[in-house]
Amino acid sequence: MATLTLKQYLAKIKRQNRELLKENLPLQIAAQSTHAEITERIFHEGRKTDGSATGSYNTKDELYASDIQLRKAGNHTGKTGNSITTSYYKSYKALKEQQGFYTNIVNLRMKNELQSDFANAPISKNSDSMPKVKTIKISPQEYQIQVRKKINRDKMEGQTQRFGTIFKHSEDEKKHFRNIARKELIKFLNT
Repeated sequence: MATLTLKQYLAKIKRQNRELLKENLPLQIAAQSTHAEITERIFHEGRKTDGSATGSYNTKDELYASDIQLRKAGNHTGKTGNSITTSYYKSYKALKEQQGFYTNIVNLRMKNELQSDFANAPISKNSDSMPKVKTIKISPQEYQIQVRKKINRDKMEGQTQRFGTIFKHSEDEKKHFRNIARKELIKFLNT
């Protein structure tokens, strides 16, 4: 390892400081990683902020749904078996099963609109994969998870009222963020 003179060392620190003020790559990496972790917890693992299951699907109330509300076309069969323009389901759980979702967890996804907005990444309504999350950069020193569409903010509010705290960072996610930011900053400072 080469030894730096005081002048070289000060120049290196100034360069690193400029880079942190301009881009702050350690913060960006930590924000992206934590955002992806939160997205996976909510939409693929079906867990609330405290780690418990988000809830369970209704198995009692019958409902009708039009194809525009679904990720794939319904069966267009009514309660009596006759053909209709909407589709009848014995319960919301039955609808989720027909749509191809696992019903052992509440994943807050039907057409992936909320997940896509939360992740700030387009995702097909039929996709079951994790989106490539893109945290919104406010400045090099600030990144945010933003849900831009009012309809999706309303969905989040309704799901929070129904199930409890879902969309906030958990203590483990905060710890994970700090650990990644620290690790990336050390790596950055050692370059």
